[in-house]
Amino acid sequence: MYDLIIRGGTVIDGTGKDAFSADVAVKGERIVKIGDCEGEEAARVIDAAGRYVTPGFIDMHSHADLTVASFPKMENYIAQGTTTVFTGHCALGVAPIDKYYSFQIYESKPFAAVGADPIGGHIPGVPVVVETEKLRPVFPKTMGYELDWSTHAQFREHLRREGVGCNIFSLVSAGNIRYQVMGLDYKRPSTKSEIEEMKKILISELENGALGLDFGFDYHPNLYTTFEEAVELAKCLVPFDAIMTAHWQARNVRMGKEDPDHMAIDGVREFLEIGKASGARTHLSHLSISHAGGVTSEEADRRAQDIVDLVEQYKAQGLRVTFDVIPPDCAGPFCFPELAFRFLAAVKHAGGLNAFGEKVKTEEYRASLLEAVKAGRQAEIFRGSPAFLKATDELSDGDKAMTVTRCLDRGLEGKTIYEIAQEQGLGSIGAMLFVLSRDVHACTANLDKTVQNCGEMVFLHHPEACVGFDTVTANDRFDAALEDMPLEVVNSNTFNGQIKYLLRFGEKRLEDTIRRMTGRGAEILGLCNRGLLQEGYKADLVVLDPKSLQIEENPAAPMRSPSGVEYVFVNGEAALEKGVLTGAKRGQVYEAADLK
Repeated sequence: MYDLIIRGGTVIDGTGKDAFSADVAVKGERIVKIGDCEGEEAARVIDAAGRYVTPGFIDMHSHADLTVASFPKMENYIAQGTTTVFTGHCALGVAPIDKYYSFQIYESKPFAAVGADPIGGHIPGVPVVVETEKLRPVFPKTMGYELDWSTHAQFREHLRREGVGCNIFSLVSAGNIRYQVMGLDYKRPSTKSEIEEMKKILISELENGALGLDFGFDYHPNLYTTFEEAVELAKCLVPFDAIMTAHWQARNVRMGKEDPDHMAIDGVREFLEIGKASGARTHLSHLSISHAGGVTSEEADRRAQDIVDLVEQYKAQGLRVTFDVIPPDCAGPFCFPELAFRFLAAVKHAGGLNAFGEKVKTEEYRASLLEAVKAGRQAEIFRGSPAFLKATDELSDGDKAMTVTRCLDRGLEGKTIYEIAQEQGLGSIGAMLFVLSRDVHACTANLDKTVQNCGEMVFLHHPEACVGFDTVTANDRFDAALEDMPLEVVNSNTFNGQIKYLLRFGEKRLEDTIRRMTGRGAEILGLCNRGLLQEGYKADLVVLDPKSLQIEENPAAPMRSPSGVEYVFVNGEAALEKGVLTGAKRGQVYEAADLK
């Protein structure tokens, strides 16, 4: 007798071969039969007639590790059919942290408690780094759990004790290793002795089950990592056959200096050279042509093809190299729907959002903020991101797309900042402040649906492509902001990215799309018993209703899950039933021994 039979569905098995009609039988945590189960009994039977039955989806570029301790059920992933996440990317990460801990998206409260409140949350280019021992005492009260790990192995053990909703394949952060050795004096090339200390930390992590190493060459502290340092660390991976990934250098700044001639292909080439020089298994994260402002679609595709050709050249030379792609308009996680978020420094100086709301009602206060902007004192007004710190009161094309999506003054809803500015005889900042004077919780969004072509479709059409979504773990109550501050939530792609890709940007054959979402990622990671619907494999399963499958996008309320994802099973246990989350935490936290 089986535990479960999913009867009469259209099976898309993740290999790319044609779909077929079959029953799927599960016993324990494994698929035990795919075929005709007519007349056979099970404790539970699901009628999947008219539905697709697929392997659980794999997110190959996830930042779930940054928030999973707060959201271990991983509801946003489960709700869209994701059952496995590949985490630890972009030089971010939560281990090792023996000496120093860098702020990671959701930790405003503990950092504020030790006097290191980051204005505007996580900005990779503007890190906030604190001695770990200062944070440990405040984590239980502010986060609800103990910061009870220092090494990556201890972090994995923390997750196992608490239980997690999805299977997690996580890397060690080269950025964190650099912090532990160089501390706050990291804005320089490392010395040979420092590289040796980094290697010792990495080797210890690998000996204790770490699955690989990640760099983030556009972000602190790997922004200052030399080629020599990267190669020396990568060589440590070879005896373990561990994987090396990177947010390769896409931007034109490195070592604190700008290179106006740098292009995406140069960053890709550098990382491929690191792989070649070290012999390490190499994986390129989120291939794109980087920032494509002013580039035609045809030129974007040409540049993307040049990168594909470069990758093929290195493969022909013997480099084991793979890549993932974030589909167009599918990335997460950040979303700041409340307009007041732009004015975060002023909000904080006023004493909080409510106090700011009272002050901004007066013309005198609004005029004082405009005077500060005109005087070049943007840091006193705005969130501490580079773009906001350059803001002026002059109207721009961006104001024509920035639309009020929610406001107590209903007459403003649906209007753009540009339109409001014209009506009121104001500039860009003046119009925003006018909206806030009517409702300090007013929400705005860029409703321009034009999707910039960064070459993603060229990469996605490659038969060896797989997909990632750059998201974190969340639920519909996620808010990283401090009390009485503007919302810091996640965007709709954090809940809908996989389904958006499937519906809008997939291949001509659904089977090829599902392969990129499942089997291809498992193949890259070496998951020999996941990613496919095959007998003997772990029962990570998704049942989709194609008639009702659709994403949910609402800029004013972005944390909503898709419809049409009917059932999700993780290791044989239902995590989603009839579209409703069960709260199951049956995910496996991987280490190297699990791949043997």
